Amino acid sequence: MLPIKDKKMYDTSIIKYRRVFNDCHFSYEGNFYSVPYKYAGKEISVKEESNEITVFYRQEIIAQHTLLSVAKGQRISTPSHFEGLREIRMSCTLRKPKEPGCRDKVLTVSTLLNGIITVEPVKAHSLALYEEVA
Repeated sequence: MLPIKDKKMYDTSIIKYRRVFNDCHFSYEGNFYSVPYKYAGKEISVKEESNEITVFYRQEIIAQHTLLSVAKGQRISTPSHFEGLREIRMSCTLRKPKEPGCRDKVLTVSTLLNGIITVEPVKAHSLALYEEVA
């Protein structure tokens, strides 16, 4: 048997876990790297090999980036990670604005029932009436 050149017997790569932010990026070694938008909020694993990182979600490769070790605070984005996101956001319907002046209306039982039932106001009694009973 001959040894296999440039082939490691064991995978000794560094694997770390990260949470993807809502902007589709995760933080790794001081920089921010993108993943496809559908993984926002998910936990991913990042495998580091020499100067490259491979990003996994449940053992499936979802992204690969060149590791930036010198510069810090950089955002490394792949445009394909954001394709389709705009269509999804634009398809959501906006809420209909409230009609003007609706805060001025007073909501009462009679307005809800459209005058079907009349509501009598609470009667005021003299406190002397209560003293007579006690």
